[in-house]
Amino acid sequence: MSDAAPGPNMERDVAPYRLLEQIGSGGMGEVFKADDRRLGRRVAIKRIRPDRRQGRDITERLRREARFAAGLNHPAIVQVFDVLERDPSLYLVMEWVDGENLGRRLRRDGPLPIFDAIDIAQQVAAGLDAAHRRGIVHRDLKVENVLVDKAGRAKITDFGIAKRLTSGGGDTSIDETLTDGEGVFGTFRTLAPERALGEPASPSSDLFSLGVLLYEVLTGASPFGDANTVATLHRIVDGQPTPLLDLRDDVPAELAALVNRLLHKEPALRPRTAREVELDLAGVAGERRGSSTPGSGHTPPRGPGLNDPTALAPAPPIATSPTAPAAASPEARTRPGTATEPAPSPQPPRRRWIATVGATLAAAVALGLWTWGPWRGSAPDVIDLAGAAGIAQADSTEAVLTAAPTYVTAARPTVRAQPGRPGAPGDAPPPAALLFGDAVRVGVVRTLIGLETLSPKATTDRDDRAGDPLDVGRAVAADEVITADVFWESETARVTLSRLRVSDGVVLWSDAFEAFTEDLTLTLRAVHSLMRAAYPDRLPRATMPGVDVSPADLRRFLELRRRFAARADPAGADTLADLQALRATSPDFVDIDLQIAEVALYRFYDSRDPQHLETAERSMERAGRLAAGDPRVLRHRFYVDLEAGRLDDARATLDRMADLMPGDLQLEELRSRLLRRRGQASEALGLLRRVTDRRPSVKRLVSLARLEIDLGEIPEARRHLRDAMARSPESFEALSLLAQLELTVGDPMAAAGLYGQLVDRVGGTSELSNLGLATMLLGRYEAAAEHFARAVEIEPRNPFFLLNLADALWLADDRPAALAHYRGVVHRIEQDIAADRPQFLTVKAQALAHLGQSTRAVATLQQALARAPESGSVAYEAALVYALIGEDTSALVQAEAALRRGVEPRWFSFPWFDALRERIEFSALMGG
Repeated sequence: MSDAAPGPNMERDVAPYRLLEQIGSGGMGEVFKADDRRLGRRVAIKRIRPDRRQGRDITERLRREARFAAGLNHPAIVQVFDVLERDPSLYLVMEWVDGENLGRRLRRDGPLPIFDAIDIAQQVAAGLDAAHRRGIVHRDLKVENVLVDKAGRAKITDFGIAKRLTSGGGDTSIDETLTDGEGVFGTFRTLAPERALGEPASPSSDLFSLGVLLYEVLTGASPFGDANTVATLHRIVDGQPTPLLDLRDDVPAELAALVNRLLHKEPALRPRTAREVELDLAGVAGERRGSSTPGSGHTPPRGPGLNDPTALAPAPPIATSPTAPAAASPEARTRPGTATEPAPSPQPPRRRWIATVGATLAAAVALGLWTWGPWRGSAPDVIDLAGAAGIAQADSTEAVLTAAPTYVTAARPTVRAQPGRPGAPGDAPPPAALLFGDAVRVGVVRTLIGLETLSPKATTDRDDRAGDPLDVGRAVAADEVITADVFWESETARVTLSRLRVSDGVVLWSDAFEAFTEDLTLTLRAVHSLMRAAYPDRLPRATMPGVDVSPADLRRFLELRRRFAARADPAGADTLADLQALRATSPDFVDIDLQIAEVALYRFYDSRDPQHLETAERSMERAGRLAAGDPRVLRHRFYVDLEAGRLDDARATLDRMADLMPGDLQLEELRSRLLRRRGQASEALGLLRRVTDRRPSVKRLVSLARLEIDLGEIPEARRHLRDAMARSPESFEALSLLAQLELTVGDPMAAAGLYGQLVDRVGGTSELSNLGLATMLLGRYEAAAEHFARAVEIEPRNPFFLLNLADALWLADDRPAALAHYRGVVHRIEQDIAADRPQFLTVKAQALAHLGQSTRAVATLQQALARAPESGSVAYEAALVYALIGEDTSALVQAEAALRRGVEPRWFSFPWFDALRERIEFSALMGG
């Protein structure tokens, strides 16, 4: 490293910056440590040499790319603060990183330890993902362009300008770089094959460079570097690197497989996104440490009190996560790690505090314009529309899969100003136009529901943003997608409906009609008439209801759905009351009762108030009288029965659905839920896997990942979650599941960040509770208590939120308030309809232990252990209860069982286990 000060012919002051010393140089410039005297901070300044700027075009391009890089704000990217032009030089002012570049560390220390390499590569992948999402490609990623500070944080430098500058970052080495004016830029040894052949840079070429980086940090050798430039390029285009495992046999096989995919000659056969690589690396790290990973963790977090593995379906935040849109279909790409995945981990625990986020897809409920089952708590993926499969035996382990119907989805309507009429096409549509689009869509869906051998599917994973209709269809595994183009005027609108085949985008049918925008009821009827012509060969169902609603009430109904979707009424209380009032004026419009049931079930999941379950049940009874043959009614009926514990009734409802819609795979999903509720989790998993293999929708993949997590099938769960995020990067469910996994087995700081985003996005109680838990894991007990208190304020009857609050207050030394809340936990659980489920029992046992009622605590705990003898979370909570009452030997036995089933040692770091820490056996269990 050079300690040279600025040369005699160079100014020491550049605007407000004072140059202190030169710390590096390359083919096109020097790097200096400097002080920003204006803001009192240390910065790094790169000076482009005057003789290398090659005219105004190069100068402008450098300036433009620096502006792009300045827009990147990510912890794994060195930020550009300023661009200064001081003839004859150009200066780039950047974040100062107190560390060294990765290349220098490799030359000094040799290959990195496995987990250090994975950790750094994960951070780099996260930075690349942030840049790629902004449309920025690095083009010269290499170890010399990754700085690592003293805390082990990796930061990519030279973003957008790396093709012209080698890294200073504390190293004076100069790497041979392509600098041919308008041609290819990049370091030879890290260049992707397509770029060596003259093709433009792309995110995939950055991933190839990331593969080179991983290979180098693991082996200390370049995979393609040779004696000279020509030989190196030849090896990149036509040669193969020495197998990584030949150079280092302690590298996990799944990590070697990932590097091989990154270094594939064909871009389409590499991982599709940097986010996918990040998750793959997280998976390898977790598996090799003998536990779940971010993206794999425990069975679904506890939330609206719905954590019984034999009862309510688990539900997921951030972000999350994980993979971006596919460059090639999953079927066309080798599944990562297929041959090298390790054996499934033992069943991981369900952490006692974590809130079940559920499929918070309210936007789809409203914007999709159908209510098709609860979307929170026990039913996280229920917005896939109702269907039926021919199942003769509801309790058999094998499903009878008959011929499937045609699966159809309705894309969100495109609403815009009529060409040639007043109004700018680029302006956002007014609220009235959006409601009109909602009416069009509900008309489409009602028609699809009313035709035999059609199975409508919701587009909930795509409703929060505009998307290509074919992408929407693929995300929900539909055969066809119905699009609606609405050209809006204040009084009239022209609506064009089209039927597209998802496999190839062929338009199978299209037609249009004119409508008066004020009468939405007539619009529904017009859409129905037109859509019947789209499917002339499909027979109508015999008992589907008509449109028995006034135009004013229909408009109000659509407004309430939008309000509920937008979370303007987070608890749903006002929306529920308004819907009930609306039903009084339009009692024969079945959609109102369906929406009431939807909101009431949502209220029940978070509040645990049985009155809400009763409200949902009454609405379904009314809906059944109005539309006995409507599959939506039966689906809602199924969930009400499931929540009420009437499993035989739920089975009978499935049989009715099988008669109504034979061959529909969606009924298999419901049957999987019933099997799980009966305690047949393995059978439920096998069934859901078969369904997902046949039609892998985003929601099915996420639902399957949750169930696999619950049963300890961590590698499979991670793969399915990656697939889900690749199909729909904005999926709230998948992002929530990622946040949950960061919380349970990953980085609490990352979890807090993800849950913070989710709270901002939906403001839900489960997200608040999980944000509180992440904060508590960081040791910020008072701040955690504030988050829990907000959740309890919204849903005061939820015993899980209340336990979270009591625990945080206890750890914050507010014992009187904590004890009062523990008493409240016991009281609420004893009144809850699910009081005998294992997770309710363990929560009650913990509260009793804190209250000093040891005998009752142990008796309650024994009930939970008997009901869930293989549950890691129950074992963990049993250890906690025994620790609280001073039964150290029993606590040690349960702690060992919890660890064996996947609970990480860090969960035993809370003060409740302090007494155990003095035991040698406990220290040995914790690896100490």
